[in-house]
Amino acid sequence: MAEGIRQELGETVVQTKRPTFFFSDSPETVVHAKVSFDFALAQSIFSHCGLDLIRGWLAAVSRSLADDGGLVATFLPSDEDSPRSGWVYPDCVSYRPATLERAAADANLRFEILDWKHPRQTWALFAAPKFDSTWFKNQPLTWNTGLERTMGQSISR
Repeated sequence: MAEGIRQELGETVVQTKRPTFFFSDSPETVVHAKVSFDFALAQSIFSHCGLDLIRGWLAAVSRSLADDGGLVATFLPSDEDSPRSGWVYPDCVSYRPATLERAAADANLRFEILDWKHPRQTWALFAAPKFDSTWFKNQPLTWNTGLERTMGQSISR
């Protein structure tokens, strides 16, 4: 988190906006904390979760997310869904995008695959009904652009 602030935002933005960060390792913690948030991030979490856990996370996030909030998460897309349940680590699991779209809809969230780069996974948006994604569409993200350059160099070598 500190590195992201240092390299992407800068301390001035954090001092001006004064965000509150909340970290959780279980959906129950989110529900019991009775927190409300605008954004959530699950990087390399859904790639280790059975669908039962993903549904639990989406339900918890949906209850705590602002009406115009969003969760961005990575997952491993596939033509078939993993049959495993619970926490699957160090192994990985994969899902059909349509399966995650249904899970999102069940939690009253909109599902959308994002055109963001990741070395091994796919970024997705799980958005509350009033989330406006136009602010980041068709605009390069600085960290994402850097990753794209790095990935392109490693592929061309």
